[in-house]
Amino acid sequence: AAKTSTIMSILALSLLAIAIAGGFGLYLALTLSRRIARLTGTMDALANNDTAVEIAALGDKDEIGEMARAVGVFKENAIEKQRLEDERREREVRKAEDALLEVSDEIQALDDELAVLESRRQQVEGMRGFIIDTTPREAVRREIPVERYRALVGFVSDELTSIAGRRR
Repeated sequence: AAKTSTIMSILALSLLAIAIAGGFGLYLALTLSRRIARLTGTMDALANNDTAVEIAALGDKDEIGEMARAVGVFKENAIEKQRLEDERREREVRKAEDALLEVSDEIQALDDELAVLESRRQQVEGMRGFIIDTTPREAVRREIPVERYRALVGFVSDELTSIAGRRR
């Protein structure tokens, strides 16, 4: 009977030890599982460009803490990547703005040139009208020297050719 009692005591202690070990194992598994799930959620958030996510377990001295610090490096790299991308976009915007200003300046220069050409066209048109209205006989009657009349006709012809050439 003492032998049976000893066996029963050993068996009860063994079952108790197994239950304690199983409970402790279950506790560790659940604790690790939650910590790893939290870290996985953090990695998912970083993968979706959420760099504001907080990384749990950074200060832990175990393997989970090491994994958290590695995820912290990924977070820092993601923040740096976003900063560089923002800078690149800003440079592109500035470049586009500069190109737009350049085109705007070119358009203004063309507008200015067109205004000058229009002014010259109006002057030449007035001279042309004078030439058409003033026949050589009329020029002689008005005592306009023939050389001056020819020079005026030549000038108007040259100006019309110049204006027509610029419009092409």
